[in-house]
Amino acid sequence: MKINPVSLLLALAFSALFTYLNSVLYSGDSLQTLIIGSGIPSAISWVLALAVSHENGRHSVNLRLVAMLFVGLVIAVNLLFATIGFTTPLFVIANGLITLIFAVVYQSIYKRES
Repeated sequence: MKINPVSLLLALAFSALFTYLNSVLYSGDSLQTLIIGSGIPSAISWVLALAVSHENGRHSVNLRLVAMLFVGLVIAVNLLFATIGFTTPLFVIANGLITLIFAVVYQSIYKRES
C-alpha cells in the first residue's frame, strides 16, 4: 500500500470543499457537529479513493470503486442533513454507521485480495 502525496492533498482539498459546502447550506445551530461529522467521513473516503494505491491492479480498482461508492453515499447523506436539518444524535449515528460499514467492507476486500 502506497500513498501518493499529491493525490492526498487533492483528496483533502475535495473533503474540505465539501465540508465548506455543507456549512454554507446548513442553517441550524449545530454547525460544529456538521463540520466534524461531515469532514471526517468525507476525508477518509476521499483519501482511500484517490490517494492510496496497491501493488495489485485489480485489488486497487476494487478498493477504489468501493471507496468512491462510499464518497457518493457520504455526500448524499450529508447534503440531505445539511438542507433539511437534523438532530445531533441521528446525524452522529448515521455518519458513524456509514463510516464503520465502509471500514468493514474495505477491510474485508483488502484481506480477501491480499
